[in-house]
Order: sequence, then C-alpha cells, then structure tokens
Amino acid sequence: MCGEGHLVHNWKARWFVLQTKTLAYYKEGPESVRKGSVGLAACEVVCPCHEYNKRPLVLKVVNGSYTLVIQAASLDERDAWVHDIRTAAECLRANCTFKRTSVRKSVGSEHMINLQKMLLQLKDPNIGIKQENFPIKSKVYKDCFSGASVVNWLMSVGGIISRASAVQTGSMLLGEAYLRPMGSMAKECARTEQDETKRFLDELDALYCFTDSRHYIGADSSDDDNDILREGFRGRIVKQGCLMKQGHKRNNWKIRKFVLRDDPAYLHYFDPSKENMRNPLGGFCIKGCIISAMDASNLPPGEKSEELLIHIITRDDVHYYVKAASADERQQWLQALKKLC
Repeated sequence: MCGEGHLVHNWKARWFVLQTKTLAYYKEGPESVRKGSVGLAACEVVCPCHEYNKRPLVLKVVNGSYTLVIQAASLDERDAWVHDIRTAAECLRANCTFKRTSVRKSVGSEHMINLQKMLLQLKDPNIGIKQENFPIKSKVYKDCFSGASVVNWLMSVGGIISRASAVQTGSMLLGEAYLRPMGSMAKECARTEQDETKRFLDELDALYCFTDSRHYIGADSSDDDNDILREGFRGRIVKQGCLMKQGHKRNNWKIRKFVLRDDPAYLHYFDPSKENMRNPLGGFCIKGCIISAMDASNLPPGEKSEELLIHIITRDDVHYYVKAASADERQQWLQALKKLC
C-alpha cells in the first residue's frame, strides 16, 4: 500500500504489517527499515475519505493528533485492511482474541449484507449487470449502467425486496466507493444529498460505473469517459494487488501494484504511489509465459529462501521475480496467472 508523507504530502510505497498493538510500516518489506507505526488501542479508522474524492482507495488511521493516510491497491484490499484494523483495535481494548469476518450490517436494515459478495455478483459476466455506452449530448459515457437498472438487478438477483431498500443498498455501494457516479445528475445527488441512504438515484438518466472501471481509474472529470485504451488495457481486471518486485539491474526489491487482465491476457505493474494507473512501469502478455513457485535450486540473486516467491518467464525469455505477503496470497496469484498463460 501507499502512505502519504507528513511533511511533504507526496505518496510513497510502504509495506504495512498489522501487529498485536500497532500498525507498523516499512520502507520495503518487514526486513527493511521501519518508517513508523500507530498504536491501535485508541485509534479510529476513517473510510471512505470524502476529502480524497478522486482516490476511492484511501483510508485514514487516526490516533489523537497523529493521522496516517493510506492508499490500498484495490477495493477488496482497502476493505480488508479497514475491517482488520478496526477489529484488532476492538479486540485489544476488550482484551480478547482477534477474529476475522467479512460481513457488515447494512445501513438502516436489520439483515446482513455482504457488499463485497454483492459487488462480485454485479460484475459477474453471466448474472451481473449489463454495462453499456450512453451517448449524452457531446459525450459518450462508456461501460456504465443506470441507477434504475441497478435497482432492478438488486430486486431480481440481489434478493432485495423493495425499491426503497434497493436504493438504500445502492447508496451503501456508493458510500463504500464500490460504485462511482458518472454524469451531472448522479454526481450532483451524491455531492448534495444530506441523507446518505438516498444518495443513489433510481433513475434511467442517472449513470454509474464500477470504481475499477478502465474508463474511470486515474481520470479526472474532464476526460474520464473518452479514453482510447492501449493494447492490453481492454481486458477485464481479474486480479490486482501489491507485490514486491525485484529490479532487473540492481536486484533490489520495490513495492509495485500489479494488475492482471484477461482477453487479452496482460500483466501490468505500476508505482503504487502514483495516482494515474494508465501509465505502467512495465507489462507483458501472459500467454505463453512459464509461471511457477520458486524452489531452493533457482533463487534470484540475494535471496536465501524461496518462501512466498513467484517466478515468471515471458515468451521473450525475460525473468520476473515477485514476492507475495503471505502463502495464501502467493497461491491466489499463481492460480490467476496460470489460468491465463
């Protein structure tokens, strides 16, 4: 993830570790220089952060006068960190064991809604909502859907029993930055409506898109709907997140955000401290690559253990070495990459 500097307000890639009593962050991995920490016992986690309206992946950890501003690599990663930090802090104050759960209570509703699961269903190519292009005046809003179509989907597929509850659920998805308003009508309502449960519009002319839509990420309000995508950026994002990557010349390790797309199958990597996700530091087609977990016989220079490492050999015989944060994360990346290679 990325942290915002306290003196110079630029973004720097940092490696975060949630410990028993603190959230610590390091320059490059837990074996590198520790740059700081924030205590959990009296902390508050703020998310979403509306003052960072063009950075929906931002969260803040506040402890008294100290504020740590963090930007995750994806919505799933952001929500997982928010949940785990809050739960760890609550457990520390209550002197009990930290337990994980991904289900949150909906706003103004007695039933439980798993927003992450609902988002995955909305994006599902078979049962999900249809994304279309909407020509309005001189603009074309690409890969969008109307508020009315979201409400209809929530009632027919999502299991919501009334349009009022569906609007409330849409407002939750909007408030958690899973959806973004597109066009003047939806943006105006999201900005001015005081009741947070009514910021989503059940209207055919109110347009929305997914926050990780290729036509939204890194764009400003003047050109977010008219992008001409380069080769490799047309595919649907199937996995994204931060990994450590070894440099080709200096063999040093740096945190990079990786984005894996299908059809065409491309893997791009970015500097996670930069806002614009249209200018990758590098990337290559996954088709024909050799993907494997590292073993002790072929470790990259300077490495003593194969644990958590992934080895990628491209069709041009370029070798990439990346390191995950956990064994589970490495396995998830291996499965996603091998499925497309």
